[in-house]
Amino acid sequence: LGAALLDNTPPGTGIWLTLISGLLMFAGDVWTNPAHLREVAGTGVLLKLGMVTAMAVWPTSALAIFWAILVISALLSHAPGVLRHHRLF
Repeated sequence: LGAALLDNTPPGTGIWLTLISGLLMFAGDVWTNPAHLREVAGTGVLLKLGMVTAMAVWPTSALAIFWAILVISALLSHAPGVLRHHRLF
């Protein structure tokens, strides 16, 4: 997906592969730890998957959305565990 966007080519297949693989990985995480849905990390994954969906709906904004996903991913992955696993509800 990133390579297609940075190469200025249509990211159609990359969007769907990212969305499907992301949903499957998230489902596995929720299967092993149902509380993941209520944590900051789980909510972040849902937000990013929603943003990938937005890339399919608004392909002209796909590159900007991609960079936003990258920033959110970096912030969440490097946040302390206390923050990542904080329960929102």
